[in-house]
Amino acid sequence: MASWHHEHKVPLWIDFIHSSHWKKGMLYKHLRPQNTAFEIPLEGDMCITLNENMRLVRPGELLILPAGDENDLQAGPSGFCRKLSFGFTGPLTVYLLPLMHLENDRIHRLKDIDVLHKLIDEARRLLRGKHEEDIPRICGLAIEILTLISMQASPAENPLISDALRIFEFNVSREISLAETAGELGVSQEKLISAFRKRFGTSPKQYLIRLRMEKAEIMLKNSSESIKNIASRTGYGAICRFSREFKKKHGISPSEFRKTAGAD
Repeated sequence: MASWHHEHKVPLWIDFIHSSHWKKGMLYKHLRPQNTAFEIPLEGDMCITLNENMRLVRPGELLILPAGDENDLQAGPSGFCRKLSFGFTGPLTVYLLPLMHLENDRIHRLKDIDVLHKLIDEARRLLRGKHEEDIPRICGLAIEILTLISMQASPAENPLISDALRIFEFNVSREISLAETAGELGVSQEKLISAFRKRFGTSPKQYLIRLRMEKAEIMLKNSSESIKNIASRTGYGAICRFSREFKKKHGISPSEFRKTAGAD
């Protein structure tokens, strides 16, 4: 069923839904996950290591794990964890999460998990049925689930951050400097950097690089465009700069990544 995402060119797809019970000593390592995963402990707690940072996630909290980044999961200090996990694929995933203020590697507290459970249960039932006529409803449920999480979990966004994210979204395919971005927003570069570090723990430049790399990953997996064109469409005028940045993130070249993704 998950393969329908590729066969029908679905822009947003629920790739999996799992309920599991973890005990002390259990460890699972995701080496190169192909989906964006959502982890929600229901009882106990879960320790998740991502980008060398450990997060302790408790019942009623949600942690988003980005596609492509290695992560480790194990039961937390309570010694057990009953949890719900689900994942999304599709090109819209990369763009919807920032616009809905659902950032990777951040813990979001949910207000009413029962409402979310109802949507998840319906999606699980339809995925198990494997009926082609249910594809539109599954895609609709994906949007509903993300919207519900966003409404429950997101604090009011700093208007400066919201405006900066929109500028980045519209300029992923061309080079844009920090000075140009700050100028459009009418603030100093220092104020913009400070706002991003407070909100995301990273600089505006690194955040934009991440967006470019995520778009490049999607294009390498789902299109036959040349690497030169992909570099250009992700804001890199020189293919060598694109390849260097991509290898810095993934440890392999864009062409090697495309071969690996095609073999999955």
